Amino acid sequence: MSEIAWQTFHRSGRSEQATVIRGESTRVSLPERVDVVIADQVGYFGFDYGIVEQYADAARRFLKPGGILIPNRLRLKVAAVESDETYRQVAQWAGPSIPPGLRWLRELAANCKYAAKLGPQNLLAETVTLADIDLYANNPSFFSWTAEMSIQRDGNLHGIAGWFDCELTQDVWITNSPSSTAPVNRPQAFFPIERPTAVKPGDVVRVTVLARPADREITWVVDLPSGSQHKQSTWKSDLVSQADLARALPSHVPTLTSMAIARRIVLDFCDGHRSVDAVHRAVVASHPNLLPSTEEIRVFVAEVLRKDTL
Repeated sequence: MSEIAWQTFHRSGRSEQATVIRGESTRVSLPERVDVVIADQVGYFGFDYGIVEQYADAARRFLKPGGILIPNRLRLKVAAVESDETYRQVAQWAGPSIPPGLRWLRELAANCKYAAKLGPQNLLAETVTLADIDLYANNPSFFSWTAEMSIQRDGNLHGIAGWFDCELTQDVWITNSPSSTAPVNRPQAFFPIERPTAVKPGDVVRVTVLARPADREITWVVDLPSGSQHKQSTWKSDLVSQADLARALPSHVPTLTSMAIARRIVLDFCDGHRSVDAVHRAVVASHPNLLPSTEEIRVFVAEVLRKDTL
């Protein structure tokens, strides 16, 4: 999650004071509970920047009883789409300029979520609502949604587009819909299918979206009238090495990397009494060869203290 500034305002007569705490929202603490939590963590598809789990934490730890979340609701929309330009990001990996040894990248590309700038001309079907997420609710860690859409015109189905209608407060909404005349400047999410497929009016396309927002993983299953099915997942586009798999085994015995050892050296001198300068001098005195130069040690110490201390 990106860093977020949390602000509390204290009124005293006509004056106001803002206190900014820099850090990840899930790791910081506030001196008092607040009346309003505001964040712009709405992704291309609404939930995919982490707003569901971040707001759950913020509501539990920061918000006063009866406090307000802005935004407070996400309505997820989907439609079947045709877009040669967007699908080129998948198709290019099968082009004549790609060496045969790299053609496997096309399968990886077909399992990625893409940012897309679509318009009404790209829609093959009427927009349907896939889901409604109340950000005040105790939402599950795993979502499964299904919707059906009727094709409205002849075309080539390249995939499914997803976007959001977002309620900021009662009856105040924003959207990144490709059909909106006043959308916010945010792309839609494009989920490709393995192979473009010709469709015609009256065809019914069924889409199922499975998501685990905390892990940033999304699976989409597209069922076509012919009976064929396209099942794609961002999990399939994650490149995992043998070393990564080995480290995930319950029997694996972890050891610190050289960088982790260096960070531990710095943090061991943070005793609640030493200043930043004193920590730097202590690191240089005890480990003069930690990095190639004293200046590089100073920069490294400053980075560690900024990220891992208060």
